[in-house]
Amino acid sequence: MHASNTSLVAFLFLALCASEAATPTQEDFFDDRVLHDIRIRIHPADWRSLQDHFRENTYYACEMEWRDIVTENIALRSRGWSTRNPVKPGLRVDFNRYEDQDFLGLKSIVLDNLGQDASGISERVAMLFFRRMGLPASRETHARVYVNDEYLGLYAVVDPVDKQYLKRNFGKNDGYLYEYRPREGYHFEYLGSDLSLYSPGLFEARTHENNPDPAPLEAMFRIMNQASGEEFPRAMAKYLDLKLFMTYLATENYLADAGGLLSDFGPNNFYLYRFEGKKLSQLLPWDKDYSFDDEQRSVWRNKLDVVLVRRAWAVPELRAAYLEALLKCAALAGGTPYSPVGWLEQEMVRQYSQIRSALREDPNKQCGYKPCSNQEVEDAVLKRLHFARYRSEYVLGEVSADGFQFSETAPRVDELATLSSADWTAGSTVSVYGQGLGDTTTQAESWPYPTQLAGVSISINGFLARIESVTPTQVNFVLPPELESGWAPVTAIVKGSISNTITVGIASRPE
Repeated sequence: MHASNTSLVAFLFLALCASEAATPTQEDFFDDRVLHDIRIRIHPADWRSLQDHFRENTYYACEMEWRDIVTENIALRSRGWSTRNPVKPGLRVDFNRYEDQDFLGLKSIVLDNLGQDASGISERVAMLFFRRMGLPASRETHARVYVNDEYLGLYAVVDPVDKQYLKRNFGKNDGYLYEYRPREGYHFEYLGSDLSLYSPGLFEARTHENNPDPAPLEAMFRIMNQASGEEFPRAMAKYLDLKLFMTYLATENYLADAGGLLSDFGPNNFYLYRFEGKKLSQLLPWDKDYSFDDEQRSVWRNKLDVVLVRRAWAVPELRAAYLEALLKCAALAGGTPYSPVGWLEQEMVRQYSQIRSALREDPNKQCGYKPCSNQEVEDAVLKRLHFARYRSEYVLGEVSADGFQFSETAPRVDELATLSSADWTAGSTVSVYGQGLGDTTTQAESWPYPTQLAGVSISINGFLARIESVTPTQVNFVLPPELESGWAPVTAIVKGSISNTITVGIASRPE
């Protein structure tokens, strides 16, 4: 082959590779570092009908454009419960209702109209917090939504809980997914042996719709209510990982979610997924617009109302798991006396800075059931920043007052230094130096190292690091690979006591 032809082939190969590398992905669509634009084109008469009949679930044909991708013949309908309204409808977009297609591998998305959240950031921050606590939660970002080229308003783009979500989070998706349907005043009491009272009664099937198999649900609620105190932990373990449940509960309560499991009206806003071939299920968070209700909302509020929580609270090991999870929440969020400006406040500022102009220009923004002014938006944001600044201190006070034994000497972080790299690169092994970081010298046995060793955890920008070794004055750990370049807060958690926070710069990975 001639040299010129070789060069041409190489050029075409590189161009093809560059083209493939630039193909957008789901990660690009849910990239929360940018504010997206989504354009919906629908027949004007259909759009008026959707608005006029916003309480109905009627689908209308339309097309959606994001970047330079236009997806045609898709379905659009109004969605939501208390947030439904004709001016700025909440929207569900189904890509495969009319034909066998997807959008970047997604079968559907939710466009949340932010109708109960004047700040615009509560849902997205809360879901990110759940994920930082190691719990599955929907990916979210924000987008300006246009209908027929007219700016409808700012929306949260939400990854729905469906089979694609299950596959991404659990590796499999052939189990049973249910959406919980709340009943005011109901607190997980046993309803009897009629299986239909559990599904479709309490739990609406989102997979296996024609055969929801509610028998394990009935059994779970029967054991939840009728097992003896001694039998309860062992018997319930077949149906729920109770320590994981307490982490879920602590996360929700730290966020002061007024619409969650311990709401004043009874449990609400979650999905339940039962794994294929098992009785074991897991709760999945949903609809967290009511998070950050009040920085002084008690983490014990309504805890004795819900049967499952009341019974778990009576088990010392589960009670300790709840308290330890609250401490991890506080370490993740920051806002302690040692570190008044923590990750949670920084994340709120980052998100609001990104959406502020779009939200202020939103002609249809809502505060509950009425139009929302820009001043009300700013007031709502300030309330959440106040929450981020003072929530941890309040929660730690409640935990301490409840009798939790903190370590006698508060740990202190003084400085960090790298061991294996000259740069602060994600994946490097680093050391943190300080006082009170451990009682003895302990070495992890093998990789992957644990995220807690000898009672010590290291939180860096909300991620728990894998710890190689611990001494009273030094902890060696691996920077979490999820870290991005920029400034990151570092906090030590030592047997229930939270250190001060220091900030370090994380360098980009070398090319």
